[in-house]
Amino acid sequence: MCSRGKYCAKTVKEKVAILREVDERKASKVEIAKKHGMPPSTLSTYVRNRKAIEDAYEAEDFASNKKKAPISQVSGNCDRCGHVVKEMRSTDILLSGPIIMAKVADFALRMNVEDFVASEGWFHRFRDRHNLVFRVLSGEAKEVDAETCATWRSGALQQYLESYSAQDIFNADETALFYKLQPDRTVTFKRDSCAGGKRSKERITVLVAANMTGTEKVPLFVVG
Repeated sequence: MCSRGKYCAKTVKEKVAILREVDERKASKVEIAKKHGMPPSTLSTYVRNRKAIEDAYEAEDFASNKKKAPISQVSGNCDRCGHVVKEMRSTDILLSGPIIMAKVADFALRMNVEDFVASEGWFHRFRDRHNLVFRVLSGEAKEVDAETCATWRSGALQQYLESYSAQDIFNADETALFYKLQPDRTVTFKRDSCAGGKRSKERITVLVAANMTGTEKVPLFVVG
């Protein structure tokens, strides 16, 4: 029982009932908010987050009479949040800190944690807990799917390998050499500012090739 004048957190079931009152349009939002002892801004939050509230209400693993969960409950479910990150990466979705924070904030809302804030500090702890790192994407790494590679390796490639000796099989690839590009890190004092100029984009293209045994390396072929 909430004391007089103090807002009492609503259960998901109560929130859904309040949203239905809004849909019926028998009273204004201000009147509905006053009736349930909440500020109009809270009711606006319910309306804005309607889908998450209704999804939580329908979820089989959610007790409809559950009050607001403590923030520690969300922290205790970090494994589930980590699973969400794995699922998103498996579909090649590019993730950033704000995207992950938004997903976990949605999860917190489904758990009826109204005052949870996915802050930068929280994200850094979450990142360390799950060993998450930022990496540069390799542009060509996913040009060919794994199944196609496996089929080619077990079929056509084996036929080619049987037709030639290892020393006569070469592999070639091109790469870019930014010959004027300086390192982006330096050693300096903590109190000193560290700013560099515009980074050079001058480059040449280099073709490198060598045979399978490593006994013969083709001279570099440079373009640029």
